[in-house]
Amino acid sequence: MTTKTETYILGMQAINNFYSMLYAAMRESMPEAQISQTGAYVWQGYQIDQYKELAYGQYYCQIYPGDAKTLVFKEGYQDASHKASDFEKQHRIMQGRYYYPFYEGLNLIRTRFFDYNTTEQFFVLRSFVSGAAERALIWQNSEAREKVTGSKFLKGKLHREKFVHVPSVYEQVGREFLQAWEFQKSLISKLENVLKLFPDIEDLEPNSSVYHFGVRGLRLKFNSAKLSSRWSIYFNDFERLKYEIPKVRKNSYNLIENGFFDLSSDEQTRHLTDFAQASLGMTI
Repeated sequence: MTTKTETYILGMQAINNFYSMLYAAMRESMPEAQISQTGAYVWQGYQIDQYKELAYGQYYCQIYPGDAKTLVFKEGYQDASHKASDFEKQHRIMQGRYYYPFYEGLNLIRTRFFDYNTTEQFFVLRSFVSGAAERALIWQNSEAREKVTGSKFLKGKLHREKFVHVPSVYEQVGREFLQAWEFQKSLISKLENVLKLFPDIEDLEPNSSVYHFGVRGLRLKFNSAKLSSRWSIYFNDFERLKYEIPKVRKNSYNLIENGFFDLSSDEQTRHLTDFAQASLGMTI
């Protein structure tokens, strides 16, 4: 019988395999494209900086951990000036200041993605990316897009090419892929509740930088301290929950050695509390 902690390990390996496989599928589907990594707490994936006539840097292929069963290929950008129609509001094409005029999704469960072998999974991703990219080009060059797109977003903005660190070797993506995101959510939510118990907190929020591909966590800042601390899981070192104030102080908690996900809820809270107090040199 597989323990929860073992399932977490398999799940994080599956996540890393998925992103390596997806990148390979994008490279083969769009060989001339300029692609960069992008991620924060609420999304992880790739930005299409340049591909044929697509607007520079406005198209993405990514997973939202809150809906990890769906791989998304979409256009998206921030445009507070756009006056959304009732249709766009109803179908969440406009959400707050963000506009998502083009969207295609691949349901990994309904398409039985996790039942395929490695080669078949790659072909599924390659087929999806290739088809979505072609339809995105139709949208990009359509009169329909021109009618609803602000002038500064018609062609987008070309950014300096960023180096992409993606392993070229990958294995079959297991169904544990879906569970790993849930384990992350549970861990970070419990950690957030622990950190909120400390006095003098000015700010506590999920990591939000678009450059946080392969990392999820929290940023904590105290009123009395100039520097903020980070509490993170790095996908390439997922065994540890890490604490750091860059260039000042570091600490880590080994989730695997402590069998964290198999502990009771109260034990998990105690372990995280001890880790937080030791890291911060403070008591609750």
